[in-house]
Amino acid sequence: MNTSKNWNYNKLISFFLIALVLISVLAVSANGWQSDKPDENNSNQSDKQDQVQNENSGDKNEPETPSVEAQKFYHHITGLEIAEENFGKKQIAYVIDSASPLCGVANCNILVEIPIENGKTRFIMFADENSSFSKIGSITYTRDYVSNLASAFGATVVSLGNDDGIEYKHINAGTNFVDLPKHAGAYYTEYTYFTYTNTNLLSSILGNNKAKLDVLPYVFAENTSKTLGSISSGAISLPYNSDTSLVYSKEQGKYILCKSGSDKIDVSTADKAEFDNVFVLFADTVTYESADSTEMLMNTLGEGKGYYAFGGMAQKITWKLGENGKLEFYDEAGKPLECARGKSYIAYVKSSKSNEVLFS
Repeated sequence: MNTSKNWNYNKLISFFLIALVLISVLAVSANGWQSDKPDENNSNQSDKQDQVQNENSGDKNEPETPSVEAQKFYHHITGLEIAEENFGKKQIAYVIDSASPLCGVANCNILVEIPIENGKTRFIMFADENSSFSKIGSITYTRDYVSNLASAFGATVVSLGNDDGIEYKHINAGTNFVDLPKHAGAYYTEYTYFTYTNTNLLSSILGNNKAKLDVLPYVFAENTSKTLGSISSGAISLPYNSDTSLVYSKEQGKYILCKSGSDKIDVSTADKAEFDNVFVLFADTVTYESADSTEMLMNTLGEGKGYYAFGGMAQKITWKLGENGKLEFYDEAGKPLECARGKSYIAYVKSSKSNEVLFS
């Protein structure tokens, strides 16, 4: 009896131990299976990293998109960089009495000085059609040989009419003319003598302006060292009766227009009349005498000699203006003249007085 009980007790213990061993084996196997199973979170993160690496790798292999440089716009008269809205503006040529209080000359694109009889001169001031000058003048009369120069720059002429009593061959190469006395409200007079205007007063008249310059008399040099001549021109003296000279300022890098010993001032802004380029052009003249007056004509058509000055140095040039209205400048080698970008002053001088133009 006891033997039977002991055998049953031992059998139970053996069964328990076998069960314990099986449970341990199953637990170990389960842990191993879990460790071999990929973690979903880790798998997703790894996939994302692989995707980013692949994308970055692709970016390196693809060529970079080149940056697009902003388009630049340049003034067709001065060659200076301007805003897009000011590009391609047409020119207005204001005929101005050089002996009167001047307005606008300090901020124009080109100022031409041309002699008339008795040693006097007139200005032709070229400015954009939308120039914001509050006051322009004093406006005076034009002449055919004066208007020829406006034609050469594709400009509309604004004047008090024409006082040319001598018939002279002139250019009508698409040039418009605005005679202020024919347009009430387009001008006003100060001190009963000096006549002024501005683009606001002229806006309705200039709306018909169709003239536009296609070809300049010069080309712009990319390297200004090419524009420097061999003649020292720190000061240029011109044979006008107002003791006219242009004095180069190294500090400003400009030529300052002086008359009768003083800098020429724009009375509307108090600014000096300063220029980057100076042209001196010699032209033949004829003087006609009548019973009560004389009148001089300058032959702006044809060709002649002259000088171009920039940076305190000058060089010899030649000029040519055809009946087609095309003005051309050439250097001593006969090539189209290269000049610096900027504002210009052009002085016409009688050929007979070419020796009186002095450089120092």
